[in-house]
Formats: sequence, C-alpha cells, structure tokens
Amino acid sequence: MTNSQAVILIHGLFGTTPMTAMGEDLKNNGFKPHYFDYKTNFLKPPYFKDLSELAEKLLSFIDHLDTEESKLSFVCHSMGGLILLKALELRPNLKINRVVFHGTPFEGSPIADYLHHPDQMDLKGFKPNKKFIEGLKYINHWFVGSVGEELSVIYRKANPLKISDQINAAAIVTGDRAGLKYAWSKPLMDFIGTGKNDGLVPFSSACAGIVDQNTPILSLPTNHDGTLRRWIIGKNPGIAQTRHFLNHNCFDL
Repeated sequence: MTNSQAVILIHGLFGTTPMTAMGEDLKNNGFKPHYFDYKTNFLKPPYFKDLSELAEKLLSFIDHLDTEESKLSFVCHSMGGLILLKALELRPNLKINRVVFHGTPFEGSPIADYLHHPDQMDLKGFKPNKKFIEGLKYINHWFVGSVGEELSVIYRKANPLKISDQINAAAIVTGDRAGLKYAWSKPLMDFIGTGKNDGLVPFSSACAGIVDQNTPILSLPTNHDGTLRRWIIGKNPGIAQTRHFLNHNCFDL
C-alpha cells in the first residue's frame, strides 16, 4: 500500500534501538518515519531535566516538519508516550492523527518508585534503612535524573497524563512477561504484587490510557521492548498491527 502519512517515532528512556525495526517497516510500506531522538546515557547523567523539557523539544521538532499537524501520527515506546502527552498538555490547540502507545506507563512503574522513594512504598514489612534509601536515590539520579520521579506511580497518580481528544485515534500495545532481559526486575515486581507486567510496566498501567471501550489493546507474549523489536523466531505482530492501525484505525485481529 502506498502511503504518504508522516509518522514520528518517540523512543523510551533506554534509547532508540527498539524503534529501528518499526521505522524500517513503516518506510518499506510507504510511510514517512521521523525519529524524535533525545540522548540517554547510563554512564553519564541524562541530557535532559524533565518531561516538560523533552516535550518542548518535541514541539519544536514538530514545528520544523513540513507536514500538517493534524495528519501526523506517532508510535511511542514507554516514556515516549508520556513525552507526547506532555507536549499535548503544553499546547492544547495541537491536534494530531493516530497514536500507538507501546508499554507507556500511564500510571507509572513501581520500579521508579523503588528507586526514587522506597520509603513511601508498601514493601510488605521490609523497612529499608536510611543508607539503603540514600543509595537508591543516588543511583536513580545518576541514571535518569529528576525524570525518574515522573515515571513513578506516586507522581503519575498526582500528575496524570491521559489520552485526550487532541488525538484522533489511539491504540495500546503491551507485553505481558519479563522474559530473560528483565529477569532482574521480575522478583521485585512479583514482590510488590503488580500482577501481569512486561518486566518494567504493569499491564494495568500500560492500559490506563484507555479512552473508552473502543480503544484497541494488543497484549503480546513478550517483554517491555519486545513489542517493537524483531523476534528471533517468527514475525513480531506488534509491528504489523501498529502499521495496520496507522492505516485503518484498528488492529487486524
């Protein structure tokens, strides 16, 4: 199918790699992918202050595209979805076409809570001491800066970002297991009692952006990054279904 639709891909906190296969698929099927990139680096503090700063950069990126805003569509992974929603909040008159959210923590991730304010979490009787708490906060600040708090359940409940009518149509794709990659986080997620999750984001949080009962949801047997990456065995339905939604406003299930 020939398609001139422009699509902006927004990666999550851990970099652009998960978006590569999705972008290539869109390009091969006639879309015009544009990558909104922001630097993240585990060896140095992040290059951004908070979601608002990234949202402002996204708005500037959109302004410089030679495309009518109302015809723009987006594919967002994880925190990328929150960046888009923050941008829409900052510019209430911005109207866009279609968005597919992959593993976006609409209600936060308890992993962020554990790193940023473990003293406020229900850890089933476990009481971390002061040095332990200070150590976790230092690690959190070093890796993700103040944005770590904005990914927490506590922060997101107090400062919700929801899918609004500024988006013509939205869909959600999420994984339902940690897999080997996130085996390190599974014990913590199980301990906290998040229920089904993709290793970083609870299923309930990834689906909290539902606008109404007609919002399409696709749950896949993979981890947080796996909804967008190439699979070793078989084709990743998350990629094909995202493309189908951008074309037809629905999943082909």
